[in-house]
Amino acid sequence: MKQFNINDTVKVRLTKFGKELHKKQWEDFWSSINRLHENPYIPPKEDENGFCEFQMWSLMETFGNHIGLCKEPAFETVILIDDKHLKNTPPSIKPKTAVVEVECPIDDFLDDWEYENTADPTQEDYDKWAYSTAMGFFERYRYELDNHIKLK
Repeated sequence: MKQFNINDTVKVRLTKFGKELHKKQWEDFWSSINRLHENPYIPPKEDENGFCEFQMWSLMETFGNHIGLCKEPAFETVILIDDKHLKNTPPSIKPKTAVVEVECPIDDFLDDWEYENTADPTQEDYDKWAYSTAMGFFERYRYELDNHIKLK
C-alpha cells in the first residue's frame, strides 16, 4: 500500500464544464468581496497533453460538489500522480478498529414501539431502532469520543 499527501499535486484534464465551473467559482469569490475587476481571471495552465495541475485538496474543494452519479464531470476520470508523491506505508502503521457496545434494552424499544405503532414489532424493526439509538449516542457524545479515546 502507498501513502499520498493531499497537499501534493495531481494532474487532471478538465472538461468544458470543469473549465466553466472553475471560472464561475473564481468570479463568485471575487464578486463576493467586490474585487472582481481588480483580479483578471487566469485559467489553470494546461501542459502539452491538456492536463492541469492542482494540489489534491484544492481539486477536491473546487470540484467535490460536482462529482457523483448522474453529475456532469468536471474533469476526466484519470488522475495522474507523480511517483515521487507516493510513499511506502511504514510497516509499523497498522489500521486501528474500535468496537463500542451500546446497550439498547428491549424494554425501551417496546415502550417506544407501543407509543408509535399498533402492529407487532419484528426483528428488523428492533434492529433499525437499535441502530438509530446507537447512532444518536455517537452524535451526542462525538466530542467526548474524539477528545478522550486513545487508540492503543
